[in-house]
Amino acid sequence: SAYYDPKTRAMRENPYANAGTNPDEVSYAGDNFVRYSGATISMAQTQLFAWEAYEKGSEVHLQADPTKLEVLYKSFKVKKEDFKEKQKETILDKYGGEEHLDAPPVELLLAQTEDYVEYSRHGTVIKGQEKAIARSKYEEDVLINNHTCIRGRSEE
Repeated sequence: SAYYDPKTRAMRENPYANAGTNPDEVSYAGDNFVRYSGATISMAQTQLFAWEAYEKGSEVHLQADPTKLEVLYKSFKVKKEDFKEKQKETILDKYGGEEHLDAPPVELLLAQTEDYVEYSRHGTVIKGQEKAIARSKYEEDVLINNHTCIRGRSEE
């Protein structure tokens, strides 16, 4: 038998679980079934939309007129997506930078590669690719204008 919670007045588990029937064929599969289906989240979003629309002056209520609310919510989502796309296009036209919207390769995001390198106890490479030496765009140990040291240090 499924557990009935009297405080919330809910039967969480499927009461027909031990009967050998398919959960898709029974009329009631427990409250957890509804929670896992995703209908609870969409219902909460619709309820939140109804409250916000009511605050802005729209006479809409989830229980009183669910069809009107659903049509209004769907049109709101479409308008919202259109507005976001239009805003994105406007910003890209004004400032540019469309090349930055492309996602980098997954290897760069996770900083992982398939390169295998084996090191010794002392940190030298035994097997694999040698680490590349970092090179600077500036020349090293070049003294200009007859200077004998860097940044005012005098050699004594």
